[in-house]
Amino acid sequence: MQNNYWETVSSICCHECGHLLEDSVDTCLFCSGLQMYTDMNDKQLYNLIPMDSPQAVLDEVMVILDLISPDFDTAPVTSAFNMTVNLYRGKYPGYRACNTEYHDLSHTIDTFLAMVRLIHGAVLDGETFTNRHITLGLITALLHDAGYIQEVGFANLKLTP
Repeated sequence: MQNNYWETVSSICCHECGHLLEDSVDTCLFCSGLQMYTDMNDKQLYNLIPMDSPQAVLDEVMVILDLISPDFDTAPVTSAFNMTVNLYRGKYPGYRACNTEYHDLSHTIDTFLAMVRLIHGAVLDGETFTNRHITLGLITALLHDAGYIQEVGFANLKLTP
């Protein structure tokens, strides 16, 4: 019987960087640090990586995708992530930077990370997904609030949720 995802998350993480590790992994794939055992009171999921760094979130998603499927083609996910970051920062042609108080880049990358963790947990519990479905789920998480982004020609209205 497979471990419950939350038991796995709460029991094994890298001592150096806090990334989640599989039971059978002795060293972190991300930084080569040694595993340590902890509990949820000691290390919360939101403290494992700096959530104010889109690159750190993307790096964590890449580690989790490798755990899910070592042959996963990350190029479409990485491309969609970079385009989404540019869109929310106002660096995507024809669009303003995000000006909403909640449906912003931080919320978007939180959702992206939550989605990959949910998929990983489901896989640990025996669910199967095609790589295409995983890709579509992650891109959907990235773009779920993109409709709040205003076009350059649109009046600069402050939007609230």
